[in-house]
Amino acid sequence: MRAEYLLLILMPVLVTAGQLLLKKNTYKIVTDAGLISFFHSLLVPGIILGAAGVVCAPLLYIKALGAVPLSEAFAFNSLNYIFVFLSGHFLLKEDVNAMQVAGVVLISAGFLLPFASGALGA
Repeated sequence: MRAEYLLLILMPVLVTAGQLLLKKNTYKIVTDAGLISFFHSLLVPGIILGAAGVVCAPLLYIKALGAVPLSEAFAFNSLNYIFVFLSGHFLLKEDVNAMQVAGVVLISAGFLLPFASGALGA
């Protein structure tokens, strides 16, 4: 596998890790004690690392974009939804419903279509 595709896979992994860290640390954010307390409460390692993951992930996308066809690279953005959904359910024990599952199935199919069309000779 080319290095650019590894970057494209790492992008949603970083976004998902960042989202999980942010979700697990939001209880530490102080919103009712003034602006200084609010900003100080954002300096928790979990929030900083979570934000760093969410901010750094697009840099990987930009790096890979120069070497991968746009239609393929853009499809990797949909993995964010899939990974966050699965992580929320399995790691955070969040409830899911049939419509959410159907949405993730459709997103997964949409992710695979650009690659399947190349394999089928379309």
